[in-house]
Amino acid sequence: MSTREPVRLCASPARPLKQRLVGRLQSCFVNSPLSIIRVPGHIPFFFSSPTHHWPAACSIATTAHPPRFSGMADQLLSAAALHESLPKSYVRPEQQRPRLDEVMSDDNIPLIDLGCPDRSQIIREIAHACRYYGFFQVINHGVSKDSMQTMMSMAHEFFSLPLEEKARLYSDDPSKKTRLSTSFNVRKETVRNWRDYLRLHCYPLEEYVPQWPSKPALFK
Repeated sequence: MSTREPVRLCASPARPLKQRLVGRLQSCFVNSPLSIIRVPGHIPFFFSSPTHHWPAACSIATTAHPPRFSGMADQLLSAAALHESLPKSYVRPEQQRPRLDEVMSDDNIPLIDLGCPDRSQIIREIAHACRYYGFFQVINHGVSKDSMQTMMSMAHEFFSLPLEEKARLYSDDPSKKTRLSTSFNVRKETVRNWRDYLRLHCYPLEEYVPQWPSKPALFK
């Protein structure tokens, strides 16, 4: 993969635009944190680990799996055994679910050239893509295939660590710069999002890298 091959990014309306970008986009937006998102079986952002699988016929769970770790860290999806059915805490009311009849069919996902010398144009294109599509692709991003594969490998290794090791980084405090958490806001939400994530601040590196996980050994 060259830097001209598109990399797809996903924008979330729940977070500021400058917090949605990674890699080279950090040169355009100050103090942008990098979120390594783990959504078992899906890839809504950058990284995924298919640890939890649904059966062909998915049903709603009536009982929860007992946690293997006491404390808030047992909120993590990876703290439970493999699910055979969808836990009730992840089931949204019908009126909040996407309606297929309202989905617009459009294969033209925005393609943004990060090599464009006009940075204001790049920002406008990103803002437009986030507002009207929610997804976009980037080319000339300057990130090598090896770097992306290494990041993916480290993400998988981190989320495969024993829960006791990962729990050291767990926090549901949104002000923490480096934290492992789940869903979006476990303190307030009544229905959860199916994801665990590791949030890292990256700039300036010399300030934040010491706060990053010490395992896997090559993570930093």
